[in-house]
Amino acid sequence: MDKVLYVGYYDILRNGQQIRNYSLAAEKKMNFVFESVAELGYHVDVVSPSFIKTRDNVKVNQTRENLEPNVDLVLTPSWGAKNKISRIARVLYSNFWLFSYLLKNTQKNTPVLVYHNYALALPVLAAQKLKKFHLILEIEEQYSMVWKLTPYQKWKEDALLKKGKKDTLVVSELLAEKLGVENPIVSYGSYSAFRGTIPERTASDGKIKLVYTGSIDKVKGSAFTAIDAMKYLPDNYELKISGPVAAKDKNDFDELVKQTNKGCGRNAVEYLGLLDEQQYEKLLLSANIALNPQKEGGFGQYLFPSKILTYMSYGLPVVSTRGESIVKSKVADLITFSDDYSGESVAKAIRNADIKASTVYLKKLDDLKKEFLTGIDKVLSTRGKNQ
Repeated sequence: MDKVLYVGYYDILRNGQQIRNYSLAAEKKMNFVFESVAELGYHVDVVSPSFIKTRDNVKVNQTRENLEPNVDLVLTPSWGAKNKISRIARVLYSNFWLFSYLLKNTQKNTPVLVYHNYALALPVLAAQKLKKFHLILEIEEQYSMVWKLTPYQKWKEDALLKKGKKDTLVVSELLAEKLGVENPIVSYGSYSAFRGTIPERTASDGKIKLVYTGSIDKVKGSAFTAIDAMKYLPDNYELKISGPVAAKDKNDFDELVKQTNKGCGRNAVEYLGLLDEQQYEKLLLSANIALNPQKEGGFGQYLFPSKILTYMSYGLPVVSTRGESIVKSKVADLITFSDDYSGESVAKAIRNADIKASTVYLKKLDDLKKEFLTGIDKVLSTRGKNQ
């Protein structure tokens, strides 16, 4: 069985906690990609330089564990860091470990998928220059469009993105066009649909349950807009939120939840924290409408929030603002859009949304998955002919 390496900051929740540094959204997308590659008959080694986040005096060795049939996870050695010097050393070591691992475990034209992150640029590009493996970049966003990077960080990102002109997985048609990607393999997110029983969402108790999941910060602003929308909805609407809150925005987020509930005269908004897979699934199955009220911004036109597909995979109707990549996507006709980015406009769209679950969403996801499998299979079989 041929092997594919898949490099990215990845781990799974351990007892409901994030022990290493990685994105929960990235985890879900990477899950879909490696499951798809394994479905095509390859063995996948997910190679993760994610270091542990603790400050405690602990050390962990390199580990390998089986995630599912034909998929293994290899994690870098790491240690707890109590001061800045130790934290820097931990990051540098994880990069050196990744470089060494790629040198030892690849040869010319070995397929190596890389989940784009400028922090991976130096070890990946240096190893690729020496071993000539088949580098396949996966681009979810251009960091410099969203976050303020240092000149050095931007240089690393640009160097990595130069490798993404061919044989590239990309999150939207619009981003592929901006980056000049030829024949992109577009994957908005995970196309894996829930195969259990989806309950009737008829709000028989009179309550209409809204859900927002994902990262919570003021840069993208989605959760803050979702909460603001509650001021314009009747008393039978309730919003449940899950996901990690940016430390710098936590006080403002907590205060907004408190003041919104006070102003509504009820527990209109409930923050559930981080949820494990079972809790997350239960939340989505209990909801009537899912929200993606991303904040207006230049970066938003190129991004496709993968949570939209996750919602649809559970047969959930989706209300979203009009990010250009979303409006031009192949699922746009299944989404209820707000007129603008205000909480009042999002609330109006929520009232207009059909709360009934639909199998149309699942059929669309199945069709998109077939397209993705065809594209990634073709790229993996080229074995570096375009490099």
